[in-house]
Amino acid sequence: MAKTIIVACILSISTGLFAQRNCREAFQRVETKRFAELPDDCPTPDAFAISPDGSLFLSCPNYADNSLPGLLVRVNSDGTIIRIAEVPGIDLGTSARPMGIDFAPDGSLYVCANPRILRYSFVNDSVAQIETIAEGINGPNGLKINGDNLFVTVPKLPKINTAKNTSGVYRFKLTDRNIEVKSDSTDSNLLFTTQTQNPKRQFGLDGIAFDHSGDLYVGDFGDAIIYKLKLSETGTIESKEVYTTFPDSTGIDGMIFDQDGNLYVTGFSQNQLWKIDNNRKASIIADYPDNDGCHGELDQPVDLTIWEDKLIISNFDLMTGEGFVNTAHSKPYTLSFIPLRDEDIKR
Repeated sequence: MAKTIIVACILSISTGLFAQRNCREAFQRVETKRFAELPDDCPTPDAFAISPDGSLFLSCPNYADNSLPGLLVRVNSDGTIIRIAEVPGIDLGTSARPMGIDFAPDGSLYVCANPRILRYSFVNDSVAQIETIAEGINGPNGLKINGDNLFVTVPKLPKINTAKNTSGVYRFKLTDRNIEVKSDSTDSNLLFTTQTQNPKRQFGLDGIAFDHSGDLYVGDFGDAIIYKLKLSETGTIESKEVYTTFPDSTGIDGMIFDQDGNLYVTGFSQNQLWKIDNNRKASIIADYPDNDGCHGELDQPVDLTIWEDKLIISNFDLMTGEGFVNTAHSKPYTLSFIPLRDEDIKR
């Protein structure tokens, strides 16, 4: 049974916020550019995954238009989009809203499709088989594969009755099939939980990434905290620590490490892109007011990946209201990018 570790998140982060504000004032921003304009059937893009053959896939949950199915698409180097598959719901004729995705070494694609985790097998670009890894998960969000295991973030676990929102990370084997999840503290696959303290944003663990040593990083969206979890060979937690913190208005979401150990993180709520170097110094490298993304500006950036020497960012452009810079959903539907060779990023 995986050991569940509960972390109390009552943290004093004022010193960290002061340092990051100073970084924000001192760091020269870089300009993001438009990589792709997405078609009308992908109005809300979400997560990226790179296949073993180097192809770039993107999930489109399409929350902006409930008449559209959730989709998986392939993104070509020239920015053109190829529709690969719809993501089915549990009931016949319905559609799921795919979020986190990742490829296994055998070329199969694992997909968060609330309330299930699905495994797609392909022959060329055609779906050969869809299998269920687990079901009953309450809103699975981020997904990453490491070794023989897959790890999934769940931002809300309401069946765990706590004063503050509890969220968690689940671990499954790639070979698991039809695991029944209760989304409560009795789940043997529940690896890690935390409680979000920010009363203005009770939304927990979301972004997920592995570094090149195999350590797991997960981000609490509401508290703007990234946790570093050191895993054993069997995938259980050996140690945990707070890796870094941000202002709690940031809305940290997607994250990825580059080959030099720098961690890039999207600031979903504030239209920002952050870089944390391997000395844990945090800097905002791109920062935009409300916009329509027409020229490649960050427009509620949600996920990011490194592909063909570019840092590519998906723009969700949907959530509005208190705490969000974004004020409306609108065309164009876009992916942004920054060349990773850009000296402003590397310094």
